[in-house]
Amino acid sequence: MSAHERDGCLVLEGKRGDWQEILEAGTLCVKTRGFRGRYCGLVNMIEYTGGPIPPPRRPPLEDMSLEGEEPDVLVIGAGVVGAATARELTRRKLKVLLVDKEHDVGMQASSRNAGMVHPGLDLRPGTLKHKYNALGNPMFDELCRDLGVPFRRSGQYLCVTNPLFI
Repeated sequence: MSAHERDGCLVLEGKRGDWQEILEAGTLCVKTRGFRGRYCGLVNMIEYTGGPIPPPRRPPLEDMSLEGEEPDVLVIGAGVVGAATARELTRRKLKVLLVDKEHDVGMQASSRNAGMVHPGLDLRPGTLKHKYNALGNPMFDELCRDLGVPFRRSGQYLCVTNPLFI
């Protein structure tokens, strides 16, 4: 096996016949001190040569706390859109069940954003995306204040070097 950096990510490559060994290699890398400050992620490209891939293990916890409950709305996906949708629905006194395949909210694309609120400068006026960006962007101030999340409008630099855009 080998490890190297590519595009800011740590990439593991090689071949192994033990599935658990492959999982442990990835786990060891992300738990290593300094990993988070140095790499934007881990790409495990180790080829499994040991036959069929074992099925995922089911968590040992069995939670029956929702047994018999009947929510008004089921929201599937606990990313930024799903969580915000669930929040708005609960504010309207609806019983909402928010489910996700991950063990916590915002673990997929929502956790991998650039940390900015889209200003909409490059959107074509008159499109739905432009319309809803213009409506949604100002909502961040109140939302963050309500949730106690630090939020600062720091501005944006727009640098153009192509004379066709000047």
